[in-house]
Amino acid sequence: MDLILEPQGPGPWLPLQAGRTCLARVREIYPHGNAPIGSNEMILSMGPGLAAQLLPVEVGTRLKLVTEFTPDLAGVRTAIGGGPLLATQGESLKRRSKDPRNPRTAIGWNDKEFFFVVVDGRSKELSIGVGFAELADLMVELGCKEALNLDGGGSTTLWLGGKVVNHPSEKGVERNVANALVLVRKM
Repeated sequence: MDLILEPQGPGPWLPLQAGRTCLARVREIYPHGNAPIGSNEMILSMGPGLAAQLLPVEVGTRLKLVTEFTPDLAGVRTAIGGGPLLATQGESLKRRSKDPRNPRTAIGWNDKEFFFVVVDGRSKELSIGVGFAELADLMVELGCKEALNLDGGGSTTLWLGGKVVNHPSEKGVERNVANALVLVRKM
């Protein structure tokens, strides 16, 4: 379900920032998702499991959006979420060796370099993917001191030089996703 939200009152709104509270009003509801987004609007998108847990929401419902984090991220300009943590202080975090093998996307770093890793999967002819333990070990082998798993599965896509250079698991087609990690050269 997608809720299209508009600002309610004079308080902070877009861009959403950590450590703030925004007041919103539900302008439209798209029960099956894929809502279009307009200027000065935000979309709260949720799967059926979470949507079923909400109190009834209808057009006109007022919401309070609280963006508090532990640790406090007030003032942070850009952040990325993911999980699980794969490595810390140069050590692979031990995980179940029976993790399912899937396409995976990860980011890692050390004192001098960043590593973007994309592993295809779900294709007997190309790659069946990796589990978290294998990916954690790979990140450490590459030289990562810290590493984090990002959204994988059908979202695992590497776009380079204007084209997709891996083999997305959804029949080779890019999945529509809400965000991306982009690396650009500073000119």
